[in-house]
Amino acid sequence: KNFWSRRLLRCRGAHSHAMRSYGGYVDIKDDVEADGAAPRASNWRPLQIAFGVCGGVALLIGMTGNRQAAAAAAAGQLDARSPAVTASNSVLEPMQMKASLSKKGQEFLLEYPIFFTTDGDLYVSYTEGTALADDDDEYVIVAKGDSHGAVIDVASSADSCYSVASTDEGTIIRIDSGLDIKKLYSTGTGTAAGLDMTKDTVYWADSDLNAIFKGSIYTPMHETLNKTEIIKSLPDVNDVKILQDDAGDCETLYIALPEDGLYTAACNGKSLEVFKDDVKPKSIALDTNMSKIYWAETGGVYKADLHTGDNVVKVYDRGTSADISWVDITGNMLLISLTGLDKVYALDISDSDDDDSFFVLSVTAPHGTSTAFTCTPSATPTAYTTP
Repeated sequence: KNFWSRRLLRCRGAHSHAMRSYGGYVDIKDDVEADGAAPRASNWRPLQIAFGVCGGVALLIGMTGNRQAAAAAAAGQLDARSPAVTASNSVLEPMQMKASLSKKGQEFLLEYPIFFTTDGDLYVSYTEGTALADDDDEYVIVAKGDSHGAVIDVASSADSCYSVASTDEGTIIRIDSGLDIKKLYSTGTGTAAGLDMTKDTVYWADSDLNAIFKGSIYTPMHETLNKTEIIKSLPDVNDVKILQDDAGDCETLYIALPEDGLYTAACNGKSLEVFKDDVKPKSIALDTNMSKIYWAETGGVYKADLHTGDNVVKVYDRGTSADISWVDITGNMLLISLTGLDKVYALDISDSDDDDSFFVLSVTAPHGTSTAFTCTPSATPTAYTTP
């Protein structure tokens, strides 16, 4: 179709490949074809661009077929954390949804693209539209809830070309840089809840099985093989987050039990200890820059010192009608999913004296969110190992 009428450049090519090239290297870890959960471009992520701001950038975009890379290069910001990705390999039509958001929300999502969940589906905030002043923008669907179950949470890593998501059918799926889906693991009878990942490993909570699992994100096995149940007997466990060391590996696990408090454990599941037993956390976010831990309860969000649990402060109070479910840190903002109000709120957690908080999205029943990182050569995978 015409580029200017669709504002989307597509290239012909195969939809799925056993060996995928990401920004200069080839991933040979996974020799299994990805699941075809939803039709989408194999290696395509569009970027919102305000036409008229820079005609030269638009011309470069049309020549290269990669609007994000062109925009980032023009701004001198193409690095391991910028929202640019590889050019398109496929002609498949993306599916979209519309979400109402504020001007601040539009600007934030331009700088920090995110994955977000709504009504059981998973989307990425790259838009096909370019008219940023519009009340609605069209977002690209990543996974539909009727494929592997309703999506509950999503996680990503700046050091990996993959992201992961959990579903209410106990399934863990992997998303590659082209938004292709592969089913990694399934507990069969459980309900996967919150999850997190390092560059090599995914950890997830299963609230039905009262357990924490882990597995490699590179495993060529499907569904039930090569996952490890590392902690048992955690009543209604709902979330797990990873404190990483300087090398990007797991150092400590933080675990949320809605009725029993916050716990910590070693990355192999040993040394389970109470961190705070006087709270009712539904989800967790870790701010290593400021050494803070945030957790969501039904009516509010709290923070405390990351290593001691001291100095507890209520940072957001919305009341039980908000039904706060999930929190995540993107940029200098704590993204708070207000499931009962159908909104995602961006709370300013920077050390600035100015409060720059705002509603970033208005979508039905939002749950987990996560930064949509760039796939770059610096994210080259390490050798596959069984977890």
